[in-house]
Amino acid sequence: MNTYLQLPIISTIKEKCKICYTCVRECPARAIGISEGQAQIIQEKCIHCGNCIKVCSREAKTILNEIDKLDTILKTAKIKIAIIAPSFPAEFIYAPYTRFIGSLFELGFDHVCEVAFGADVVAGAYKELLLKDENRSWIASTCPAVVSYVEKYQVELIPHLAPIVSPMVAMAKIVKLFYDENSSVVFIGPCIAKKHEARISNNDIDLSLTFKEIKEYFIKNNIDWRSAKDRDFDPPHSNTGGMFAISGGLLQTAHLKEDLLTGDIVKADGRINFVQALRSFKKEELRPKLLETLSCEGCIMGPGFAQKLPLYKKRDEMSRYLQSRTKTFDELVWSQNIIKTQCIKLEATFTEDNQRVVKPGELLIKNTLFKLGKKSSDDELNCGACGYSTCKEHAIAIILGVAENEMCLPYTIERLKTTITDLEYSYDELKRVKQILNHREKLASMGQLAAGIAHEVNNPLGVVLMYAHILLEQHGQDPNLTHDLEMIVAQSNRCKKIVSGLLNFSRQNKVLYEKVNIYDLTNHCADSIGVNDHIKIKIITLYCDSCAEVDKDQISQVLINLINNAIDALEDQKGIITITIDGTESTMIIKVKDNGPGIPEKIKPRIFDPFFTTKQIGKGTGLGLPVCYGIVKMHRGNVTVHSNTNIEEGETGTEVIIELPRYEQVIKRREENVQD
Repeated sequence: MNTYLQLPIISTIKEKCKICYTCVRECPARAIGISEGQAQIIQEKCIHCGNCIKVCSREAKTILNEIDKLDTILKTAKIKIAIIAPSFPAEFIYAPYTRFIGSLFELGFDHVCEVAFGADVVAGAYKELLLKDENRSWIASTCPAVVSYVEKYQVELIPHLAPIVSPMVAMAKIVKLFYDENSSVVFIGPCIAKKHEARISNNDIDLSLTFKEIKEYFIKNNIDWRSAKDRDFDPPHSNTGGMFAISGGLLQTAHLKEDLLTGDIVKADGRINFVQALRSFKKEELRPKLLETLSCEGCIMGPGFAQKLPLYKKRDEMSRYLQSRTKTFDELVWSQNIIKTQCIKLEATFTEDNQRVVKPGELLIKNTLFKLGKKSSDDELNCGACGYSTCKEHAIAIILGVAENEMCLPYTIERLKTTITDLEYSYDELKRVKQILNHREKLASMGQLAAGIAHEVNNPLGVVLMYAHILLEQHGQDPNLTHDLEMIVAQSNRCKKIVSGLLNFSRQNKVLYEKVNIYDLTNHCADSIGVNDHIKIKIITLYCDSCAEVDKDQISQVLINLINNAIDALEDQKGIITITIDGTESTMIIKVKDNGPGIPEKIKPRIFDPFFTTKQIGKGTGLGLPVCYGIVKMHRGNVTVHSNTNIEEGETGTEVIIELPRYEQVIKRREENVQD
């Protein structure tokens, strides 16, 4: 087969196609499939009605442009004849139609004729067909898109297609009779389906162009059709065949009347109406003598127009043109020409091209709907956002591989919500890990600095402290020296304590795990701390199993630090320190809470910073909480702090929560580390 004939008549411009599914919704043949969010024409299913072109606001659908082939015809053909569709007055409205005809002669056509005469001939053939057998029901075959739809999707109705060629094919036969049977005939009109009809017309039509294409060709050849020399159509001239371009035009041209009482003649036009009419015809709900169907709302609304004018504006232009033609109509000449065409064969044959698919099983449809979140019939919204009328139709299309799950708007929104939730969780986790890493990096840097300072200061400090004690022993009885020497010893001891804290902070201690009863350990730590009578320590156990595998000494240091901080926070006031031991099967939770004044919000972010303290000079080094934080993290636990300083919001105070993994989790992590 000629490769040219295999080129798709309608195709998608991928760069322009967005996820709107309008073309899916508007295609009467369901000939558009979605793959990776892109709408693609399924060529074997397409009836070339052009609805997808008319409704695509992005202009992502394109028609096969054949003006290059017109170049070849005009250069090589001996006799070149242009036949013009009856709807041309609705396109060429800014100058007399005779200038449009003149511009075609200027291009190089030898004759320009109106298809409206072919419509007169076809209308007569329809009238004869209806009179021949009054018991038969026929479907008009004037619209090639409707014919394709019947051949592909309503094959049972093929015998009901009127066996008469379209006005375009009839006019091609007529001009070859009137001029030269070897003429090259070019059809110019508003219909894309005519391109397909021209391909299968047995060489009656050499080329079919849209109005938009011929205007592009004028521009290409620097021709302004509005200022061309006036020329009229070559004979044969039409009578009322120009009405074919308007819905119901066939009936009026053939002097047939749509009678609502008898229902013998019925017309249906437009994407929805023609499909419904054919379905009703098939079910015998509708069986007129003649059903005139058009895929558009009349040919004046075809997709090949360059002018985007409203329907009634086009109808008005058509009416004015037809009225002007009646003034010059010569009925005698017209009748003679009609008689001359009686030798032409107008019979048409139609070929079955069944594109219907077998409907999938109900179970498979239900499973697909379930994946879309349609667990029951109540979940089937049938909103049409996917381009399909019902959720079930969408599910069938998914099964057939021409649609995607993501086309369902509720499904996509639900997935988007889940994704957002997951992203928010991931973001919070990353934020938390970043804070931990930043804090660890800060601790590591401070630890290295502290270790260096501690080791450098420790030796000279030991010498100062030793000599201070010697001097105190030798001259401690001297009232002039005693106070000064005691001050030196006290401050030296304080320095020693600070250096010791620095060493503890910087030391990367290895965790020596052992099974420890946290309740007993907490009691021991509380007993080892001297507490004034006005401060009460209360220990509560909420979980029966208080055992965890930890480093006993390090966790003791954490508990003692937290209890001491709570005592300092109470500042010799009457208060309660509550230690709660709670947990789950995998986690041990220790809470140390006081009812002191609380920690102000502005300093909470800094409480784990080394050397940061709110205590008075001489009462704190700012290393207690950082050391606790480091120990808990080495145990793969977490530290969180809750505090309230506003008495209007409830009891003031601070609560430090320590979460430690139990021994089962520790053993599991050890095994994982060994495997790694």
